[in-house]
Amino acid sequence: MKSVETQLKDVFSNPTAPYREGWVLNYIKSELKRLKYPYFQDNWGNIIAGSSQIKTLKLSKRIALVAHTDHPGFHILKQLNKDTFLVKWHGGYPPRVKGSSLAIYNPQFKNKISKAKALTNIDKKGYLKIKIIKSNFKISTQCFGAFDFKDYIKIKNLIKTRVADDLAGVTIILSTLERLNIKQRENFLGIFTTAEETGFKGALGLLYNKTLGLKNMAISLEASRQMKDALIGKGPVIRLGDRKSIFNFRVINKIDASALSLKNKIKYQRRIMSGGTCEATAFNMLGINCGGMAVPLGNYHNQRKNGKPGPEIINLKDVENAVKILVRLYAFEAKGSDPTEKFIKHLKNEFNKSKKYFNKRIKYE
Repeated sequence: MKSVETQLKDVFSNPTAPYREGWVLNYIKSELKRLKYPYFQDNWGNIIAGSSQIKTLKLSKRIALVAHTDHPGFHILKQLNKDTFLVKWHGGYPPRVKGSSLAIYNPQFKNKISKAKALTNIDKKGYLKIKIIKSNFKISTQCFGAFDFKDYIKIKNLIKTRVADDLAGVTIILSTLERLNIKQRENFLGIFTTAEETGFKGALGLLYNKTLGLKNMAISLEASRQMKDALIGKGPVIRLGDRKSIFNFRVINKIDASALSLKNKIKYQRRIMSGGTCEATAFNMLGINCGGMAVPLGNYHNQRKNGKPGPEIINLKDVENAVKILVRLYAFEAKGSDPTEKFIKHLKNEFNKSKKYFNKRIKYE
């Protein structure tokens, strides 16, 4: 079995950008094959793990873990002169990128990186000019890029990386799946979505296509900007909502119960993460009950406090504890345990006990 850290390293080694997630998606497929778990890929590039056919998901009643496979980055648009190119940035970005170091990738050469420098800041339409410093392949419109940071640097439990949002979520899904037994896997789905950073386009394609039946539930996994009561190293955050919406209480109750059962063994946090809008909002608004869990993130979208680029920062223990909570959740699901139904029964029993008091009214003068 792969440790969570090994899985994290392996996932983080795959460069990605919106609409250029191929290396991450190929890695996910290889892992699902290793784990002997069925999957299919839809027209938007999303990978749905848990079935080889769409029709089975329309009738199923499972809990899907959802994470996106992209991170903000740029596409090469055109060459302006010998070593200068115009590129288009997709997703969020720091306001002060001029002069920063960039890495360029070619889908045909995974282990080769070309180096560049930002000649301008990114304008309101997402355009900027870059200068090639060192080219290890022909720069074409197939190429994409991002800030030039290392895949994985670990200092104690802190991890600095080019992209934690949302390859940390991808890691959590794969690590959770690997730790489930055959019975527990019957309730599991893993959904790896594309182009989230441009407005969760992959997730919308899946939802508009009604790939999932309405009896399925979902949990959106993210690396999300750390906030007060959602700090790096204090545990994963049971996410009650995002900037746009409050999440489904039934799903949140399942996560809550799973975390509470581990309260003496792990750290976790609980709050609304209003630093951004995530796929859970789209799932809930389009009919799939969805909750959320987040790993607190430093330098969200590679932005330091001074507005310049920096590596994203997460804590390994936060990722490991997220996996533990979700493994416990599927263990409860396999036993048919539903905390919401249990609480509803509790309320009814307590109400019935109180009826005798309502039947003996006291008259007041």
